[in-house]
Amino acid sequence: MQAPPPASICELLVCLVLSLLPLAVSAQDEQRTALDFLRDPSWSYGFQLYGGTATMATPRIPHAPGRYPSSFGAQLHFGRVLTGEHGEGWRRGTLEWDFNVVPVTLFFVNGRQYYMGGLEAVSPRWNFTRVSKRMVPFLGFDGGMLFGPDKFPAGDTSRTNFTAALDGGAHIFTKRRQSFDTTIRLYHLSNADTGHYNPGVPLSIQLMLGYTWF
Repeated sequence: MQAPPPASICELLVCLVLSLLPLAVSAQDEQRTALDFLRDPSWSYGFQLYGGTATMATPRIPHAPGRYPSSFGAQLHFGRVLTGEHGEGWRRGTLEWDFNVVPVTLFFVNGRQYYMGGLEAVSPRWNFTRVSKRMVPFLGFDGGMLFGPDKFPAGDTSRTNFTAALDGGAHIFTKRRQSFDTTIRLYHLSNADTGHYNPGVPLSIQLMLGYTWF
């Protein structure tokens, strides 16, 4: 019986290595923790519930006196760590970009409820990945849009509003690839003069609670 030529043996070895490579990568991913995923480019997803109240009254406009609206909402979160770690000491971390789908935001003011929904597509975040092995603090910015069936705030305003928020919080690790998230954010809403009046919500403080899978 004639032995197979060396070229055939090499081809078989290459095929074997290529077939085992996905298994090795998958096994390596199974060993990684949430902290490891936040230190290198990777995906995450989760959800947040939030509520808050305005710290400044909406400016008075005709037929709509100033009020302090409160809010409650929910959003779905998709995140992508874009870089490896940069920086020194406690500032060392990674840059993340998030995309949030906001199916519901409710504003309560003057005994009335206003429904809006939308998205936050401009959401960079810095993860401080060397502070602790049990949690990762972060600072970020969220910019987006909300749409509703009624004009908000009440009056000759607009059904479309733009939002901007500064947030600070932390991923608190609960399992190997999961975290409970808590965030405080300063929130601003404005229709950017797309309505006749633009009282907006000058400043609101919100507490967000969520959960993330890596």
